[in-house]
Amino acid sequence: MESSDGTCSGWRPGVPVRLFASRVDREVAVANSRHCLRDLRASGVGASLTYLGDVDHMTSPRRSLPKVFDWFTSLRGAGR
Repeated sequence: MESSDGTCSGWRPGVPVRLFASRVDREVAVANSRHCLRDLRASGVGASLTYLGDVDHMTSPRRSLPKVFDWFTSLRGAGR
């Protein structure tokens, strides 16, 4: 069984959530993201998990930030 850091335990945001993870990140285990996704979905929270490829912890933000920006931009356009 994989361990979880408990970050998402009891967290119930009122907005959709997107998680990003890398399978080779040595600072934050990808298992934490999988557990968070499971906990959020079990509570009815709209959540998704995007794998960023085999990149380290410092490369993950460079891969995820453009995706986050595009998502926020699409949400902004949908709210008009």
